[in-house]
Amino acid sequence: MNTPRTSEPALGLAAGRPKSPDDLLTVAQLADVLGCSHQALYNLRHSGNGPASFLLTGKVRYRRSSVDSWISDAEAADARRANLKP
Repeated sequence: MNTPRTSEPALGLAAGRPKSPDDLLTVAQLADVLGCSHQALYNLRHSGNGPASFLLTGKVRYRRSSVDSWISDAEAADARRANLKP
């Protein structure tokens, strides 16, 4: 039997993942959500193209609200590019 989908954002679907916009994500958690490697996130951080991040006790952290905004911005940019195609 299939579980019904909810309208909850992707970052809150799996048990154990942060659910508040103020919650912090680790590199491992965000890589799991995005389906990418830890190195890909470090590369995005270094190039300035990833979600806003910061160091906390020497470890990279992402605020969930910043990740949600980054994803929304990427969706909007993709939609604009799609509208420009002939």
